[in-house]
Amino acid sequence: MLNPSSSTDKKYGLLERSASASSQSDEFPIQNQDGKVHNEDGHSSGCFATGSVAAGTYMLSSISLGIGVFAFPDTMRLCGLAGGTILLIIFAFVTGFCQYILLLAATELRTDSYEETARIALGPFGTVFQSLGVILSCMTGNSAHIQAIGSLLSNELVWFVTGKDPPTSGFALPDSRKLVLYILLLLFALPLCLHDDLRSIRNISTFSVSIVMVITAWFVVYCMWTLSTDQAPDDVAVPAFGGHDYTAYFRASGSVAFAFTGCVNLFSTVDQMKDPAKAPVAIAGSSALCFAIYFCAALLGSLTFGTTTVSNCLYNVLPQHRDTLRPLVFLLIVAIVLLYPIINFPLVYNVQRLIWGERAKPKWSRGVITVLTMLVVLMVDYFVIDIYDVFGLCGTFGLGITCLILPTVIFLKTDRRSLFSPIKLAALASLVLGLVVSSAGTYFVVKHIVSVAN
Repeated sequence: MLNPSSSTDKKYGLLERSASASSQSDEFPIQNQDGKVHNEDGHSSGCFATGSVAAGTYMLSSISLGIGVFAFPDTMRLCGLAGGTILLIIFAFVTGFCQYILLLAATELRTDSYEETARIALGPFGTVFQSLGVILSCMTGNSAHIQAIGSLLSNELVWFVTGKDPPTSGFALPDSRKLVLYILLLLFALPLCLHDDLRSIRNISTFSVSIVMVITAWFVVYCMWTLSTDQAPDDVAVPAFGGHDYTAYFRASGSVAFAFTGCVNLFSTVDQMKDPAKAPVAIAGSSALCFAIYFCAALLGSLTFGTTTVSNCLYNVLPQHRDTLRPLVFLLIVAIVLLYPIINFPLVYNVQRLIWGERAKPKWSRGVITVLTMLVVLMVDYFVIDIYDVFGLCGTFGLGITCLILPTVIFLKTDRRSLFSPIKLAALASLVLGLVVSSAGTYFVVKHIVSVAN
């Protein structure tokens, strides 16, 4: 058992901090010349009182509410209405629980960041494991974003040139042009990726979340209107459970995990709260809010389009009804391109930390790491043609580590209660879920990728 008093000289834990002791840092990363990272405002919460529970709930929700919501109707198609709902409930609860026990561990160790908590709790292994989780999450997350907007942009370009919507639910361009389009999108993002200071696009995260939520609201209203006017496709309804193909649940688990990522933003959110002891309320509120939004989009999308639902539900919108959606899609494309450098920042920082530790980082390292990881993103997006599988890779391969496995391991290592206490047993169950998601989930996602490629 670790002795928290010997771990650090801080006088308070994260949940014990008083309002006067609260720092003013936030989630937005800026790197100083010495290589250290400090934070500034990334997700604006101007609609809520600064430091309030409502502001904390919004910040934790905003890191999760992204383009993954467009895959949830397909989750219902794969797992069934009841099966998909159960998956959503499980991951909403477990990811919220993992945030809570990670805060308990940080309070025990008197730390105020994820990386410091992992380092003190698990030593060098914790540092490496936490960095790898961030690197994999950011790289696969950027892959999912670029593929999603690349396919949307290709369809919009074809429509703009021909005046007709392409009869496809994915890329409307051949492979060679698809590759060129990906390269162009990455080249647009590259200049900003090379800067240490990203304050010029500090509000882009809030903008992208806002656009996603507007499109989601549009889709929900559209589904209700389509159902009420009997314009829904005449197809077989989605069953309660996804038939006998149990592997669909493992594939779906990655995509669902992709959409519950509060751990990524946890410490910066609590750091801003006037009363950190109320952080569990913000965690519960954000989990409930994300679940409600995801469930509404998933349920209405699957009820409307049945078994014709595709990986990105926006392609299910009937061509004659897309005109009001097009401007929002264009704004989403712009927002996601600008979001790439923000997600790239912690990726580069953690690669630098693994290679050089606390030593000064070479000036050339940011550019080299960025270009190399862009090549990985390019290969993933070119060869993995189903966006649902890219979401799944991010959820199983990276976020399963960051949001499920590592928080439970840290808590089990640091908590002083009996192994048979209810909270420890719940942590063990969450750890098993994280291991299953990251192992079996990844296996079945990769297996599906290979089967589609062949």
